[in-house]
This record gives sequence, structure tokens and C-alpha cells, in this order.
Amino acid sequence: MIGLIRGQVAVVTDKTVIIDCAGVGWELTCASAVLRSLEVGSETTLYCEVRASEKDLSLIGFATLTAREIFRKLRAAPGVGTAHALSLLDSFSEQSLVGYILAGDADALTAAPGIGKKRGEQIIAAVKENFAELENLPAQDETSSGRRINPTLRGEAHKALLALGYTSAQAERALLQTAPQVLTAESSLEAQTEAQTNSQTDSQTDSQTDSGNPVALWVRAALQELSP
Repeated sequence: MIGLIRGQVAVVTDKTVIIDCAGVGWELTCASAVLRSLEVGSETTLYCEVRASEKDLSLIGFATLTAREIFRKLRAAPGVGTAHALSLLDSFSEQSLVGYILAGDADALTAAPGIGKKRGEQIIAAVKENFAELENLPAQDETSSGRRINPTLRGEAHKALLALGYTSAQAERALLQTAPQVLTAESSLEAQTEAQTNSQTDSQTDSQTDSGNPVALWVRAALQELSP
């Protein structure tokens, strides 16, 4: 089994990359976002998935192990081919995609080319249970201490931004830029919660409800990032 290829980028097309590894050119199919990050002549490392059929043997390349694991779980769903799985990975961050599936949000998945609501519902029904374990995989939204944002939280924030009229790409970019702010705010809120006593009045608790909502905090931070 081929799990990883490291070498020099020789050729990049709209769907594949050829990596020169010790004089052997390995051709891998990748998501568009991965291909855009590659430059001819540069060194790269891609994690691999081998897909075999009666007529073809192909390699799929991924920038992270998390992306490969998501791909494997998506391909296990009935009717989901390589193109559908890569489309989903290309349309959302890994954390948002996991969040949407765990939240059962088929409408959000329709932002990916080739994924209608019915297919999105079928994918969620088939893989939701298995996706729960992905919350423990390495995440992109981490602090230096290793703390990360729950993918379900990211999915809810992304959904809120789409409802406000922003595109999926705009939402993803804003959420990525503001993730450190949200982690810092969450840490502060947790510290405040630990310091609270049972003598708090109902009015005090109510006044903190909105400011203590992590989804609302992230959406507000993202809106500021999106403002001209």
C-alpha cells in the first residue's frame, strides 16, 4: 500500500499532479485547492489513497491525513464517488465539512458542485455516525497549546454567515482568519465561568447569555473581518 509520496512537482494540470520521486513520475488526482498550492519545481509531500477498479488503478493525493480520512469515510457512502468526495473537500475546510455532517446540515453540503440536497441527506445518513470520531483528529484551528475549535461549532458559524448572504469561500476565509480570536475568547469565558458563584442573579446570567455564545462570538468576529 502506498501511503505517502515525497518528491519534486514536475507537472500540474487542472485535475492531477505528477511528482518526480527518484526518477519515477507518480500521477495523483487531487482536490483543486491542493493543486493550486503546488508549484512546478518545488518539493512536496502528499498522503495517498489507492483506488482500484477493473479498468483503472489510480492514486488520490491529500495535503493532510485528516483530509484522507474524511475522503475514505465519504467514499464508504453509497453512490459517492471520488469526484463527489473531492468536491466536498474542495468546497469546505475539513472542520466545516465534519461540522455540517455531524449537525445533519444537508443544505450546507449543496454548496459543493455535484451535491444536491437529496444526495447530501444520503451522505449524512450513511456516514454521520462514523464522522463522530473525526473530532479527535488533528485540526487546523489550533493554538500553540494544541487547543482547537469543535468542528460542529465551526459548521454552525459557517451556516450563519451563509444565511447572511456571504459565499462559502468568503465565510471560510473569515472563519479561518478569526479562529484565534474565538479560541482566546472561549478561554476567557471559561475562566469567568469558573470564577462565578452560585449567588449570581438571574439578570446577571441573562446579560451574559449572548456574549457567552461561542457561535455568536465567532460570527461577530467574522463579520468584522468581512467588513470593507
